[in-house]
Amino acid sequence: MKNILVVGQSVADLMFEVPEIPDMPLKYRASEMRLSIGGCAMVAAVAIARLGGAPILASRIGDDFFGGVILDNLEREGIDTSYITRIDDAETSVSSVCTNSQGERQIVNFRGTNLGNSVELPDLPFDAALVDTRWEEGAERALESAAARNVPGVVDAESPTPLRLASLASHVAFSAQGLRQFAGKSNLSEALASASKQLPGWVSVTDGSNGTYSLNGSSVAQVPGYRVRAVDTTGAGDVWHGAFTLRLAETGCEKEAVAFANAAGALKCLVKGVPAGAPVRREVEAFIASNAI
Repeated sequence: MKNILVVGQSVADLMFEVPEIPDMPLKYRASEMRLSIGGCAMVAAVAIARLGGAPILASRIGDDFFGGVILDNLEREGIDTSYITRIDDAETSVSSVCTNSQGERQIVNFRGTNLGNSVELPDLPFDAALVDTRWEEGAERALESAAARNVPGVVDAESPTPLRLASLASHVAFSAQGLRQFAGKSNLSEALASASKQLPGWVSVTDGSNGTYSLNGSSVAQVPGYRVRAVDTTGAGDVWHGAFTLRLAETGCEKEAVAFANAAGALKCLVKGVPAGAPVRREVEAFIASNAI
């Protein structure tokens, strides 16, 4: 079992099922509503635990109702909450998530207030680190620690991704939006080449069912994705990053880690909700075997 240090934002998600994604200043009626956990780091930690890893989750929340929701959900998942700092007079991050009948989603996020910038990461051995871009101070410290230990340091590179933070990582896995913003180019191949020139580590970009792209020398290499009938894409990218980091720690092979993560992310899209949709190890392995060419 690999220990994975996961550092980033903790979010309480208010999830609404709607016929279509709202695009007008009107009242809309939801057919379902769920209160759950979200945020790149928390969902990735749940994914790692379900896939057979041991997440060490470090984050910050407020001493409020939504902070309590987060702790309750993590404890139900069997995840150690010892390193989540609960801060007096702070407000926990909260998102409104609208999901339509095609499984696509719209997210409006409140980042929280008074969460501070102090960093106290667990002084524990770990085999890889995964960070998001929402808590830069914590992410930088975790990546520096990973480099000192000579283990992978992975950035879940959503938009915006600071150059300094990405430069500390051994592996930067961009979303399509994150890569376009970072490189200032709309074409993903050109953006990938530009980012690779700026960063010292391995760089990739996920593009939904199209799969994941990285550079092999001067050419773009693709690990194909899976076309599934999605019912909810919320958290699929976070599951992907958790699965990728765990498998990278296990094998040291980026291509194998990407293939594993592509399958885990696709399976998440088949189930409503987070963390409910995060798959377990046997489901991912069976899915890969049944879709082998």
